[in-house]
Amino acid sequence: PVSCPNSGGSSGCTLTKIRIFPRQECCPGRTIGAQIQVSTVGPSGPWQTVFTVPGENANQWNEFTFSGSPGSLKAVRYLPADFSYGNVAEIEFYNGTTKLNGNFIQDGGGPW
Repeated sequence: PVSCPNSGGSSGCTLTKIRIFPRQECCPGRTIGAQIQVSTVGPSGPWQTVFTVPGENANQWNEFTFSGSPGSLKAVRYLPADFSYGNVAEIEFYNGTTKLNGNFIQDGGGPW
């Protein structure tokens, strides 16, 4: 999970866009089916799925915009698809054109 900036107070962040760059050297298609989940409480959840990655273009950034993310988010996470082993080169979270730069927290759980 990524803790949203300014989430210590009453404000949080809103998520409107993600950018995903798949691994180039192997494993095409492993971001397909991954979920973007958000929490209005914190990095321990509870979690709400706001987006599921429908497909990917290899060797380039894949950008997805969406609505429906609740405001005042305290944490955002990328939940890999089952048996994808979390294979992704890079992922970025945005509120409009503002890149969210929070604290990275590794979960390590989930089906491999």
